[in-house]
Amino acid sequence: MGDITVGKWLTVTGDVSGTGVKHQCKITYDNNSGDASTPPFNWPVMGDFTVILENRITSTGVLEAVDQNIDLKFEASVDGDNYFELYEEANVLDSPATQDAHIYDFDSKGLFPHMRVTLDPDAALGASPAHDVYVTIITHHMV
Repeated sequence: MGDITVGKWLTVTGDVSGTGVKHQCKITYDNNSGDASTPPFNWPVMGDFTVILENRITSTGVLEAVDQNIDLKFEASVDGDNYFELYEEANVLDSPATQDAHIYDFDSKGLFPHMRVTLDPDAALGASPAHDVYVTIITHHMV
């Protein structure tokens, strides 16, 4: 079985509208099908947010369709150690998709002190070449 590498959150101010903030984390799959969780969000979640997933070939950065489904899980914790699943969006980035977006509605799904996103592919990703899945979160509120 290959490796999974999870990067840190990078924060970019000024989203498409020029007023919001987006946060991005890169998860690299190298022939692995394991769950991969982003680090806990390191910004205050005060409302809805959009999660955008992009699948790219690691060596070239070119968008590439995945050849199996990935489940997107929203997870939370009260203490920062014990996470539980709040909501799952099944079969995102299913072939031939290279990008996918989902809105997290905090009114119906809740807010917690510690939150993260987990990817759960059906089969090994990045069997050759390795693949980067970029997880981008755009907040719907001003900070």
